[in-house]
Amino acid sequence: MTKLLWISVALLGSAVSIGVWQGGARGGGIVFGTVAGTGLTLLALFWQRHVLQHRPERVFAATLQGFLVKLFVMAMIAISLRHLPMLSARADWRAFLVSFVIAVLALQSLGTLENLRLCAPKERRAS
Repeated sequence: MTKLLWISVALLGSAVSIGVWQGGARGGGIVFGTVAGTGLTLLALFWQRHVLQHRPERVFAATLQGFLVKLFVMAMIAISLRHLPMLSARADWRAFLVSFVIAVLALQSLGTLENLRLCAPKERRAS
């Protein structure tokens, strides 16, 4: 998980720099989407790792739960950003969606591969 956390920090740092460069509501949407996507993806990956260690037969259900939570939260935030004027002045809903999806895709693929390495049988050397 250490590599994944460093990638998360790099992703968040680049999102903040791009958000500051863009400025306004678009920049706010970029930063907000990346923070939300990164946070939810890390939470889902930690849940997936917990299930892999304690009940590996339920790993598909844990992955599906993580996906559904991310989908629900993404939809609710995007609808809120679209229809609430106070929020839409701070963050653009389209920039939020794009940055959320980029963060989730980048971290979910790498994190799942890292978690699956836990399941791989370890080779034993003959002494």
